[in-house]
Amino acid sequence: MSPNRLLVTGCNGFIGRALSQRCVAEGRNVRGTVRSASKSGMLPEGVEPIIVPDIGSNTDWTGALDNVSEVVHLAACVHLRRRATHDDYFRINTAGTACLAHAAAEAGIRRLVYLSTVKVHGEGREEPYSETDPAAPQGPYAVSKHAAENALKEVSKRSLLETVVLRPPLVYGPGVGANFLRLIRLLDRRLPLPLASVSNRRSMIFLDNLVDAILACLREPKAAGRTYLAADEERLSTPQLIAHIADFLGVPARLFAFPPFLLRLAGTLVGKKEETDRLLGTLVADTSKIQQELNWRPRYSLSEGLRATIAWYRKTMSYGYVTRAVK
Repeated sequence: MSPNRLLVTGCNGFIGRALSQRCVAEGRNVRGTVRSASKSGMLPEGVEPIIVPDIGSNTDWTGALDNVSEVVHLAACVHLRRRATHDDYFRINTAGTACLAHAAAEAGIRRLVYLSTVKVHGEGREEPYSETDPAAPQGPYAVSKHAAENALKEVSKRSLLETVVLRPPLVYGPGVGANFLRLIRLLDRRLPLPLASVSNRRSMIFLDNLVDAILACLREPKAAGRTYLAADEERLSTPQLIAHIADFLGVPARLFAFPPFLLRLAGTLVGKKEETDRLLGTLVADTSKIQQELNWRPRYSLSEGLRATIAWYRKTMSYGYVTRAVK
């Protein structure tokens, strides 16, 4: 078995690409899953493609796990996926993760790192969440992720597979899409936003800082069987985040006051409750455990991360790529 071969699921995604590129640059053999042969060309240079058409309770992982020593499981049904049903979340995120863990244990894989979410803890309280807080997931995405964590623990108890769970908050950086990219575009168009009255705090994590955390979870022996929260040091309110982004864009942050409770009501009425909660609510992660146990610290500040993100946005916008990134 090659001691350096790593399987990355979701390898052509936002996080998977960054992780795979880093590992290839460090001389590791990386194998990445794709859903079809036509998507193989989307993988970073140097990554060996392996076709896994669908992830669920009956996925055949045999070929993907051949001669692999470690796995990072990133592939998931996310809360922004269009037309995702309640069953999709649990088929992919829970049953699919359990199936992969069983196959990895049978194949003699040393360690599996699972990317979960801070939303396993719930949302809305002012105090920072820590790993010792009870789980209180809300919505099918977070509930299915928590169920997957429990499935990993059961497999680990009955095998030699070492599992590590990492719970990040919102991830941003070059290549980001979805709501974070939409926010950048709104600010770039100088559109006024009714968020001046929002008083909250949010943890986020820059993409390269998250990759560092994943690698620490792979590398450090003491990470086996552990669960960690990882986030940037800075915690910003939504207006502060907007001000930072606008500053790097070189545009004014055009914010005006509007009652937050009316924004929540409007978001609920138009079916955008989760998106509204992320803009208005507080969600803070205590990262002292991963810092103490794995000696992980965010290498990049939030300002450095945002600067890199906006530089990517400007570069890709000039080539017309950003519009394709919005899904």
